[in-house]
Formats: sequence, C-alpha cells, structure tokens
Amino acid sequence: MQTFRKLLIDLQVAIFTFSSKYESSAQAAQNNTMRFLLLLFLYYFSFSLLVMGLVMKRIGPLHLNRFQALILVVGVPFGLYKLFLESLIVHEFDFCHDQIQRAKYIRLYWYGTTGGFGALIGTMALLVALQNN
Repeated sequence: MQTFRKLLIDLQVAIFTFSSKYESSAQAAQNNTMRFLLLLFLYYFSFSLLVMGLVMKRIGPLHLNRFQALILVVGVPFGLYKLFLESLIVHEFDFCHDQIQRAKYIRLYWYGTTGGFGALIGTMALLVALQNN
C-alpha cells in the first residue's frame, strides 16, 4: 500500500512537472488536481467498461436506469476519491528538480497517460473481440 501511495504522489508531481514545462507554475499547480483525477478516471472508466462488458457477455445485458448509470459513472469515483484519494492530493510542489529527476517524472507522466489510453483501447478491442464470438 505504501508503494501505491508513493506512486500516486509521484504521478501528481510528474503531471505538475510536465505541465509546468508548457505553462506557468501557478497555473500548472492550479490545474494539477483536475488532471490527476481525470487520469485516474480514465483508468476507472476502462476497468468498469471491461467489467460491465464481461458481465454482459456472461449473463446478458444490464438494464440500468439513468440513476443507476449516474451512480456507476459519477458516484463510485467520487466515493473512491473521498475515501482514499483526498488525503493523497498534493497542494504544494517542490520546484527545484535536477534534470535527471525531471526526466524521470516526465517519463512517469508519459507512462501513466499512455497506460490509461492503452487500457481504454485494449478494453474496447477486447470487448469487440468478445462481441464477435
């Protein structure tokens, strides 16, 4: 659990380091939390899409009303944020990194972002393959 906590904190610093390269540090710090939560939502969405696809393949279509779908898409991520992630949000960043650490954080940012989109694309490809069976 401690390494996962450190990974999430390092990912926030990586997002800040990457975005401070292209915008002012104040604006990067202001938008950092939203970028971090959107990246985690991308992972959550691909995982929930995979689980729903496997459940639908196994037992048939889910008949969700709008309220249940809203709870699944918005309520569960907000609950996870309030329970686990709110204490991990970094509000102050260390502005002095050497070049090696900056490169490490930018690489971590690219791995995290590419992994999120890769998980989403892989999930969609798997669901299409399951649909054709």
